[in-house]
Amino acid sequence: MRRDAAVLLAAFAVLGTASCGSQLGMGRARTKDAGKTELGAGLEFDFASAGQGVDATLPVPWAHATIRAHHGVHDRVELGARAWGFGFPNSAVTYGAALDAKFGIYRPSPAESRWQIAAAVSPSYHQILYADAPNHVFGVTVPVLVGYTFGKHELVFGPRVADFVSTSYGQETIHSVWPGGSVGFAVALGERLELFPELVLLHSPLSLNGESAADDRRGITLAQMGMGVGFRLP
Repeated sequence: MRRDAAVLLAAFAVLGTASCGSQLGMGRARTKDAGKTELGAGLEFDFASAGQGVDATLPVPWAHATIRAHHGVHDRVELGARAWGFGFPNSAVTYGAALDAKFGIYRPSPAESRWQIAAAVSPSYHQILYADAPNHVFGVTVPVLVGYTFGKHELVFGPRVADFVSTSYGQETIHSVWPGGSVGFAVALGERLELFPELVLLHSPLSLNGESAADDRRGITLAQMGMGVGFRLP
């Protein structure tokens, strides 16, 4: 019975802290040209694993449908927004949104270099509704996007750090920091259409409050993987 209670405790800890919203969809490292707009949609799968001692973990899978829109306001400044959600009526529902700002740090022409570097900041809000009890997650993510182009395609690496505050009625507020990174590949299918498979990994050393000093469970790892589709407007 004690182990069953520990598993349940870990499950709720994961759902309340690892469900930090979608980290996918920031796009290429090269910022969009001024005046250019891209619309996108995608599907992602999330896997969170919480430590239960030294020899066990608790996997908690989930999914999100996503939409996004990004616009180049300057050759080196790209602004946009993303939204996501998924759930089962009368059971568990999650949804959220984020604002994105991306700034081109190194943006040479294709003839000058294949490398692209940008920094971004993305404040977000995410809600987990379980048994009519909402859990609110406020956060901000700061990625650095490093891209390497192959013709019209781009391989993108994204070291990042995320900071989240999770709160709900009657529960203690939880603050957590999540360092991690991402890898994605923009596959151009023409002048306007592209696919973007992507993987994000984050980890937080958050304590899961073991029942004794010898029963300390610490650490949550979050993996998000998905496939996005982008369409550039004329």
